[in-house]
Amino acid sequence: VAIGYSEIAEELGLSQTDLAKAIKDGKTIEQIAADHGVDINEMIDSLIAKLGTRLDQSVAEGKLTREKADQILAAA
Repeated sequence: VAIGYSEIAEELGLSQTDLAKAIKDGKTIEQIAADHGVDINEMIDSLIAKLGTRLDQSVAEGKLTREKADQILAAA
């Protein structure tokens, strides 16, 4: 269970290729977000919510214990 390029790119309104290019060019995610008018804190909140949903699904499917899911989310 992870959040990757595809979710970050989606939040920024970019393709994964464009996100990878911007990072390769030396920009941080925060800089890329600012360049595209995305509030970094709102983006982080959204990504953490998506992670929480995935963790809940993994718990429901028996892939993770609730305790482990809570630990992962707390570390996010």
